[in-house]
Amino acid sequence: MADALRVNVCLTGLYMRRNNIGDAGAAQLAASLLVNATLTCLDLENNRVSDTGAVQLLTARRARASPELLINLERNFIEDVSIFLNSAGAGPSNA
Repeated sequence: MADALRVNVCLTGLYMRRNNIGDAGAAQLAASLLVNATLTCLDLENNRVSDTGAVQLLTARRARASPELLINLERNFIEDVSIFLNSAGAGPSNA
């Protein structure tokens, strides 16, 4: 999926709830977000993503050319909610 996002020019929403991607999958998606300018919604609810994966995703979100991207990280293993304060949103569902 991450490889497909790198070349995507049409997809605006990707809904991947309950896929258990974990931090490794989050890292791959984060790398894809750096080159993908069309995605505006990434739903990763309940995917076993921890603080590490969340930071990678939010860092990529801030660094991408098109920052208009909502990332839903509800119901994951995120303990340090302050990582969301450093992004352009507040809370796991408005990251």
